[in-house]
Amino acid sequence: MESREKGWCWMKLSVGGDPVPRRVVFELFWREAPRASANFFALCRGGHRGAGGGATGLGYQGSSFHRVIPAFLLQGGDITHGDGTGGESIFGGPFEDEKYLRTHSGSGLLGLANWGKDTNTSQFYVTLAPAPHLNERNVVFGRVAAGMEVLRLIENTVQTSFDDVPEPHCRVVVESCGVLEEYAGEDTASQPFPECPQDNHPPLGIDALLESAERLKTEFGNKRFQANRYGDASGYYLTAVRYLKHAASLLEEKAGRGGEGAAPPAPGDRMAAVAAAKLAVYTNLSVCHGKVGDWVGSRRYAREALKFNADHPKALYRFAEAVFRLGGDVDTAWDAAKRCAKLAAHDKLCAELLSEIGDARKTKMKKLSNAMGRWTSDLEVKGKCIEFEDRRSRKRVTVFPMSGGGVSYRIGTNERDRIRQAVVDKAAGSVSFPEIRRTLSLPADNGAALIGQLTEFFAENGVDVTMA
Repeated sequence: MESREKGWCWMKLSVGGDPVPRRVVFELFWREAPRASANFFALCRGGHRGAGGGATGLGYQGSSFHRVIPAFLLQGGDITHGDGTGGESIFGGPFEDEKYLRTHSGSGLLGLANWGKDTNTSQFYVTLAPAPHLNERNVVFGRVAAGMEVLRLIENTVQTSFDDVPEPHCRVVVESCGVLEEYAGEDTASQPFPECPQDNHPPLGIDALLESAERLKTEFGNKRFQANRYGDASGYYLTAVRYLKHAASLLEEKAGRGGEGAAPPAPGDRMAAVAAAKLAVYTNLSVCHGKVGDWVGSRRYAREALKFNADHPKALYRFAEAVFRLGGDVDTAWDAAKRCAKLAAHDKLCAELLSEIGDARKTKMKKLSNAMGRWTSDLEVKGKCIEFEDRRSRKRVTVFPMSGGGVSYRIGTNERDRIRQAVVDKAAGSVSFPEIRRTLSLPADNGAALIGQLTEFFAENGVDVTMA
């Protein structure tokens, strides 16, 4: 164990995949809890091998906070299992409790989580309020020196299940961490705004919230975007969104109160300003996520932007690009790209994307045509569907490519719901060949000759054929 009397640690967190710009800095109580401090310090630094050459690369980076309990604590540090059942230490196993020199007297205290006496590992917690019932049971070995507002943000926004585990879309992850030999406080010029707008004292009014959101977007988010620091830019944009949401809630309150004394100013113009600002920030968030290849995030924020203006060319472009890069739903991407091209007729990027999606649609329809042509006649492509006539039954059949790669089959009005139930609505995405044969009136002795062709066609379109 290294011998030292000072040294700070820091963590940068993300919530639901979105980074929080500010870091959390911890002061460690080296003299009072040297083993706990050394363990936490080494795991924040990362790459520790453990006693006797144990697990390689021990560290907190990539681990998560597996418990979020408002008005009590946040718990993390399970670097082996991630759910509170594991943990590791630099000493090769659980280590003993040190003296209980500090009490759980307030928020922001850093303590060791355990399963009883002398069972300390990498798991830790940070208090969000006084917790006297933990006194003489858990060792306090540090405190939050900066970034408590980040933990308050997590406390107030993360949704949890019944057992206090963050929901998957709210997962809290240690994106990066490290140590500091010296610490003189945070540079507030890099982020002069609290993460939660409600933490401003005195409270900000609507106009001040709008101004703060604009500064967060332009002075902080856009500058980092221009420097290709897309993760940092996303963090500032998300903080701007929180300020805009708070402004919107204040406007709704004011509109709901009606005339108290003098009539309040009509909130319409300022609500429109909030909507326009949200549109811009969500579009920028979509761009940031696309730049790092996170097409799911890019699609999510493009959708949010389109809620405020369904005909915004930039948002339409980002949505079409994200949907297309994710694969599967080419038609939705095509529709969005066409709208974008119509609204921005001279946009070169939009025209190029539309051409690329168009080529992909042609390729997809050609594959369908080739597969269907092997066992049908009179094949005809009509827009988003294929129509053909079955050779034996002489029935007209319409095949619709569905979102997510599945296929819906309609064979006559009376059979439509039964076939859809058999093919599309099955959770397993499979359909039996006898069902296909009966529906298309194929003779039983022809099944062996056609099963290979049918299987190939269905597999290309997200449906497994079974012989059940």
